[in-house]
Amino acid sequence: MLKDLVSPESASAENTCAGCGLSIKDRFYLLAADRAWHGQCLRCCRCSQPLDTELSCFCRGGNIYCKEDYCRIFSTTRCAKCGDGLSSSELVMRAREMVFHVTCFSCTLCGAPLSAGDTAAIRGGQIFCGEHYDADILQLERWDESFF
Repeated sequence: MLKDLVSPESASAENTCAGCGLSIKDRFYLLAADRAWHGQCLRCCRCSQPLDTELSCFCRGGNIYCKEDYCRIFSTTRCAKCGDGLSSSELVMRAREMVFHVTCFSCTLCGAPLSAGDTAAIRGGQIFCGEHYDADILQLERWDESFF
């Protein structure tokens, strides 16, 4: 977890930045995952987003992550379409036992976004809009509105 800016106990205290490996000679530095960082060096290991102004960051396996990447990579609940993780604070769409990002809840064939109450169908884990659900080659069962 990202802690508040910390001032060294004494001016002679030497700290090495976990990001760049150089000595920290600044008056203030950041502590994250029990390691010292220059402000500009504390970044997400996936997307390189600066984390020096964020209220939190996440550590796993010695790597530092922003909230979005941490949830996307390590979440146990995954979007049925893209496979990325879902955070507990995200808005989602549910259909039967599947959960989707709102932006992923779209027809597999045409990409049309689907909303609660739309006619849709599912087959093999794929979702189809009303226009495509009754295609002869798919022979899909119609969803009723109770799934939304």
